[in-house]
Amino acid sequence: MSVHILYDQQKRKSVMYCSTTGQAFGPLFDDDDAAYFVDAQLAIGVDPRELHDSDLAAAVSDPPAQKPSNPTQEPPEMINGLDVLIAIIALAAVGVIWTVSDWRQFDRHRRSDRLVHRNLRRMAGR
Repeated sequence: MSVHILYDQQKRKSVMYCSTTGQAFGPLFDDDDAAYFVDAQLAIGVDPRELHDSDLAAAVSDPPAQKPSNPTQEPPEMINGLDVLIAIIALAAVGVIWTVSDWRQFDRHRRSDRLVHRNLRRMAGR
């Protein structure tokens, strides 16, 4: 009840056949091109068994454009200038936050060191 591929390894040729009727159909493909053709047709929702000879010949000579493997999945959106601007602003904000937090930690450490040294000088002076 589906399209299968017959492949001759010695002659490196392949052909499609219908498992329901047991009949081969379509042209003789080089190597395993039949499998790629069937996959491309099924990806766009076309059953190769339903094509007439002229339509099948046209489909073989002019393969369809690649479409997403999942028909409900939309193609990815392109990144526009606004997205890039938002990303740059977010990175700058992260950099500023990181710098400020690092500076505050350094300042706390510097004040703590100053307090320790002041107390040590007072104790040495007494």
